[in-house]
Amino acid sequence: MLSPTQVKSLRHKPGNKITKVSDGNNLYLIIDQNDNKKWWYRYKSNGKQQTISLGCYPGIGLKEARDKANELHRVFLLTGTLDYQIL
Repeated sequence: MLSPTQVKSLRHKPGNKITKVSDGNNLYLIIDQNDNKKWWYRYKSNGKQQTISLGCYPGIGLKEARDKANELHRVFLLTGTLDYQIL
């Protein structure tokens, strides 16, 4: 799991289009070539990998991103689908 200090200090790795860092529980911090950071939640539905954007850092901090990812995971386990209204 990432710490708030790690999230703040992470930078894009040269040579990659994006840098993807896992926080665990299907939550990822995506860093683009301009060091812009976005939170993604990944899950598999009907055999296909799906991604939901949870928002940009620092507008969405680590705790809020984890809370959103946990809620999405809970809803997905209960219903087998995701309701975008909870975001």
